[in-house]
Amino acid sequence: MIGRKLGPPALQWARKHVSWPSGFIALTSLLILIAGSISEGLGIHAFLGAFLVGAALGGNSEEKNEAHDVIGYFVLSFFAPIYFVSMGMMTDFLTNFDGTLVVMILVAACIAKIGSVLIGARLAGMPINRESLAIGFGLNARGATGIILAGVGLTNNLIDERIFVAIVVMALTTSLMAGPSMNFLLRNNNTNLKTPQPKVLVE
Repeated sequence: MIGRKLGPPALQWARKHVSWPSGFIALTSLLILIAGSISEGLGIHAFLGAFLVGAALGGNSEEKNEAHDVIGYFVLSFFAPIYFVSMGMMTDFLTNFDGTLVVMILVAACIAKIGSVLIGARLAGMPINRESLAIGFGLNARGATGIILAGVGLTNNLIDERIFVAIVVMALTTSLMAGPSMNFLLRNNNTNLKTPQPKVLVE
């Protein structure tokens, strides 16, 4: 609550007094490092502190969307490659790859997430159709969050390297299959939404 109230004024101040976007990136990075350090000091993973900073600065206003795009480009081009390389160095993926375990975790993850969406839709009185399935596949994408949590579990010895590899493969697979699955399920809707092409008059 405090972060959501302080976030908008902080963005307005940064937009007026800090160079855009380089100064804003530096300021945001500093806030993330401070929040992560505080989280680590409290015995909580630094990921939570960084997440709370993102939640405080997130929103739907034009200013927040612009800030989100600036940080997003910087993270994807700089931090993401470093992070994924560090994840790859944590274990030997070939040695610890267990095909049976990967399939079990992938199937369980898909059933749990997509099934939960369908059950929620049914309880809300919504029909079980292609659109609800598309929402399920969209929410099924674990993305970087799943990989980060798997890394936290491995670092704290909550899971072994075999499970870590299986979770990483599951997170990547569910993320890669989300887009094509949604396009396939919503292809009729996309066709209906297409605007007619203007006719070219030849003189």
